[in-house]
Amino acid sequence: MKRLFVLFFFIFLLFFSPTKIFAATKTYYFPQVDITININPDASISVFEKRIFSFSGSFSRVYWDIPLKSNQQMTNISFTESGANGEKIYRQIPNPDESRPINSFAANRNGNTEHIEAYHSSYNETKIFVLHYDVSHAVTKYQDVGELYWQAIGNGWDARSDQTTITVNLPQTVNKNDIHIWAHGPLNGQATITNGQETRFSVRDVAQNTFVEIRETFPANILNSQTLAENALPRIQKEERDFASQTVFAARLKAAGIIAAIAALFTWIFGWIILWRKKGREYHVDVPKYLHEPPSNLKPALVEALISQDQKVSANAFSATLLDLARQKIIKIEAQMYYAKGVLGIGSGRAYNYILHLVDKNFADNSKLEDFEKSVLTFVFANGDEISIDDLKSTMKDDPSETRLFFEEFQDGVKKHGEAFIEAGSKKWQLIFLISNSILFMVLLTVIEVLLFGENGFAFFVWQLIGIFFLTRLISHLFLRWSKTSDVQAKQWLAF
Repeated sequence: MKRLFVLFFFIFLLFFSPTKIFAATKTYYFPQVDITININPDASISVFEKRIFSFSGSFSRVYWDIPLKSNQQMTNISFTESGANGEKIYRQIPNPDESRPINSFAANRNGNTEHIEAYHSSYNETKIFVLHYDVSHAVTKYQDVGELYWQAIGNGWDARSDQTTITVNLPQTVNKNDIHIWAHGPLNGQATITNGQETRFSVRDVAQNTFVEIRETFPANILNSQTLAENALPRIQKEERDFASQTVFAARLKAAGIIAAIAALFTWIFGWIILWRKKGREYHVDVPKYLHEPPSNLKPALVEALISQDQKVSANAFSATLLDLARQKIIKIEAQMYYAKGVLGIGSGRAYNYILHLVDKNFADNSKLEDFEKSVLTFVFANGDEISIDDLKSTMKDDPSETRLFFEEFQDGVKKHGEAFIEAGSKKWQLIFLISNSILFMVLLTVIEVLLFGENGFAFFVWQLIGIFFLTRLISHLFLRWSKTSDVQAKQWLAF
């Protein structure tokens, strides 16, 4: 029962590490994202990005990094906030400010990236932020079609989006059959040509760090910008067919990889179960359910090491060894009665002071005593042939380093004898199981963290490694088994 509790504890640690729990106190996500892109006749676009933020915890900044081409310029940037306190129009400041002045935003071009950050004050609430901007030369005009190829959502958002809608409006109405639309990103999206002027792309459950791109072509004659000398529609359609084929192939390959990984994992587990049945499962022995007499003269400390199977030695083994030495008449325990006065008559009465007397002065030469028993006698009677239990406790408390050294020596002595209880081959298989499974699950954990969480997964990676190690260590104890002789003895002692 104790091992089962520890097993569940480390499973909890593995999947719900303190770092994860702590991180979960400050999170956000997007219940809804609506992006409207208006294509202008001069080949520029006007973008309205409306994001509903659901904040859990305290937040004071949001930011965008929007990739641009060298010939593109972003202008007419504005930012508004809507919430319980109404709408707020943010003022633009020249540069990002570390003091984060509330209700302001800054926009700066860094190479081919426009960095926009806005400062707010939000705590456990839902707010709507709307970012507007225009981008020049965002649309390409060919001889046959105009093309918008735009990354509507970048891969820098470290939060999920429940529902995302991207709407594209042409500058004028055209024939629906002359409009083509594609999207790159999650496979559950749906593209719709609403009418001769509007197209819409909807996608659910956009994971964090996932981009969404849209590509749309339409008649070139609705643009009045510079024309490139190419009939581009056949090339674009071929590129999208190739991209779709690659996407389907990648999805099938991923599915096949997942199935293969699951099959390999179950094969691995099944293989270890078979090995455990051969190398780790205890022998079948017939032992009565209850015994009323000790089954052997095994030393008490060794009984604990035997039953625990992994040679655990607690402080109880020390106390039991002293009592057993008294039974062997190596020492004598004297109970000296005295009258305890108590306080105001409360607690008064007879009490006892226990004295330990060393009877066998030549215990070092006693062949019937084990080494760990002799170490107990040497430690207890280091300053004479008798000592009270109270004085012994005080001595152990006053010199903890010496006490710790003694107890480690005592434990090692018991464990040395206890190793004989365990079948020699089982320790080898325990070590093989521990090493191989630790390596396997650390590799699997690394892959899972990268695929599901990206760089953010490593925030609690160390905690999960610790959880994996202790979980594997705990399970590896199943490969420890008693030798046939010890198996009978252990089960007899458990029956007793």
